[in-house]
Amino acid sequence: MITWMQTHRKYLVPTIWISTLAFIGAGFVGWGAYDYGNNKSDTVALVGDREITMNELQTTYNNVFGYYNQLFGGQLTKEKAAQLHLQDIALNKLTDDALLLNYADSLGISAMDEEVIEEYTSTPAFQVKGVFSKERYQQVLRAQSINQKVFEDNLRKGIILRKLRTALKLPVTPLESEATFAASSLEDHLIIKKITQSLDDISLSEEQIKAAWEKSKSNYLSPTTYTLETIKVNYQDFSATPEEVENYYKEKKYQFKDKDGKILALEKAKDAVTKAVQMKKAKTAVLKKYLAFKKGEIKAEKTINVAENNTSFPIADLKSTHPGEYIKAIYLSDGYITAKVDAIQTPKPLAYEDAKAKVTSRLRQEEGLKLLEGKAKEATKNLVDGEDIGFVSIKDVEKIKSLQPPEAAQLLRHVFTTAEKNGYLLLGTSAIVYQVKDQKLFDQTRFKEEKEKLSKRADALKNNSLERGLIETLKQRYNIQSFMKKEG
Repeated sequence: MITWMQTHRKYLVPTIWISTLAFIGAGFVGWGAYDYGNNKSDTVALVGDREITMNELQTTYNNVFGYYNQLFGGQLTKEKAAQLHLQDIALNKLTDDALLLNYADSLGISAMDEEVIEEYTSTPAFQVKGVFSKERYQQVLRAQSINQKVFEDNLRKGIILRKLRTALKLPVTPLESEATFAASSLEDHLIIKKITQSLDDISLSEEQIKAAWEKSKSNYLSPTTYTLETIKVNYQDFSATPEEVENYYKEKKYQFKDKDGKILALEKAKDAVTKAVQMKKAKTAVLKKYLAFKKGEIKAEKTINVAENNTSFPIADLKSTHPGEYIKAIYLSDGYITAKVDAIQTPKPLAYEDAKAKVTSRLRQEEGLKLLEGKAKEATKNLVDGEDIGFVSIKDVEKIKSLQPPEAAQLLRHVFTTAEKNGYLLLGTSAIVYQVKDQKLFDQTRFKEEKEKLSKRADALKNNSLERGLIETLKQRYNIQSFMKKEG
């Protein structure tokens, strides 16, 4: 899957913070498959001298999730995303970029302030009638809760990577174009069959589960929990006059768009604009309460406990806090709260009963994989009831109608990079068994017709391959530390 992603990476937004503007509006997509371990900072990995932050990881994951969600026709679930290891793809991409940035640093490649300015001033999202607007720039970043310095630092990274790739780029030769065509035009006559293994059919004894828990207690921890003394201000406690709604819309109408990205007319956006005005008033009110709260003039209304895996709460606002610290304003869907951090409970090993469900799930997956692989091996011996796909090349993903596009892409990549005529590919709780009945080789006429397009493809493949080789070398040069660990 990772190889396939690299082949199609032209579809991904190259500058991760530009992609933030597109994906943050669609909402936060959490994966829930990792925790921080003992790391209490926002750094999820350290590659050489370059840090990878949780913010970068979440943004890149959203980017990858959004792309695959389009392939799945908007039906991609978190469970399927986990099976496709999208979180690993996001982290691996950031790790690769960090390795290249370290290398660029050693070569003295940098980005001047003027280049960063040119990058964002030429971005249409920050322009009014084709001309850069500093006010629009700051409004858009503020509306998306993006820190301007962090945004510009990540633009700088993108510029450095672009310079490095330009410096390393090698031209493609005619022979390489021909070789690329030969590889991509090779066609196999495929017979396939999809085999599944239901995890619900796997039974485990209490002894098995408890023994597994005993061996890996440290992998099953309670989440960090914050105890907060809070005062809340509801947005519905405030009114919004027609004039206030109209003025707010005129100033920030670019925030109110339909699913196609077009700005909504005031009539259609009226409810959302009205709420925005009320929320603005609520924030002003909560900031006043924050000052009085901090001075001891008013007392907390309610004490709450918030776990770091609570997706309904903006947990990022609590990540760098300490006991006794006051927080000015925390956004909620129905208003704002100001809070004092009373205590922070660090992760502790879960009791057996609390960890049992996770342990059971992991054991079922492991046992399911063994059973699935056994079925797949047996099926390769006699694939009489398989689906006849006909002749396909490595890029004919759309011809395999019985599989989802990412599954078909992985299968074709596997078939055309292995020598076995009969084999199988494991995909989570399913396996694709295949048989190659026949092959078609080089077509000279088609090569001449597609020569220009093939030259570009060969250029991309050559330079992608060179970059992969460089990255593998850099992995030996720079230390990679991850502060995240998989749960279960």
